[in-house]
Amino acid sequence: MLIDYTLSSEVDKQRLSQVKDFLVQGFQWSTKEGPLCEEPIKNVKYKILGGSFASEPVYRSGSQLIPTARRVCYSSFLLASPRVMEPVYLAEIYCPQDTVDAVYNVLLRRRAHVIFEEPKPGSPLYTMKVEIPAVESFGFETDLRTHTVGQAMVLSQFSHWMLVPGDPLDKSIQLRPLEPSPVPHLAREFMVKTRRRKGLLEDVSIAKFFDSATMIEMAKSDPSLHAYF
Repeated sequence: MLIDYTLSSEVDKQRLSQVKDFLVQGFQWSTKEGPLCEEPIKNVKYKILGGSFASEPVYRSGSQLIPTARRVCYSSFLLASPRVMEPVYLAEIYCPQDTVDAVYNVLLRRRAHVIFEEPKPGSPLYTMKVEIPAVESFGFETDLRTHTVGQAMVLSQFSHWMLVPGDPLDKSIQLRPLEPSPVPHLAREFMVKTRRRKGLLEDVSIAKFFDSATMIEMAKSDPSLHAYF
């Protein structure tokens, strides 16, 4: 969402309405390709609190304002403690009751959790409903059949989006190759590996969206921002 919170006593509403379409285009561009992984942004609200526009129309063109609006959205997003989201599947597992322990062993290794389970009336089968992150679902059915000697069956479908544990901008996290990351480091790992796959720089810094003078002014007004620069 992009909401105008400006006051007519502080901002020229006429000029703001003249550049409205350009601001919306910059906003749409930023939410379509977010600064973390160049993926769509979800569940974010931007508030326009102020603005100063040149009197000459040539300095209020789309080529001037669209990239500027995009940089403003990016910098605001990065300063608001962003998080990474991942899709989650709802899986229904059918298995004999004596293989339930083997199924749980598979689920524990894949960040999955059971939300419902009961024996199926009139049969020796057990029914389980499980939420499992999509990234953990690759090879899940094969792994399940291997540990239950082919006795388990699974059906999966998309359920919802979920926050990935951890802070993707925490530069103190060290990712080691060929070693699984602990759960609090997953957001950082997902972001870095996605950027590598897309050929992007691993470092996501707010500094590239500001000029030097603006960065110095912000750092003076709020010392806590030093970590972002």
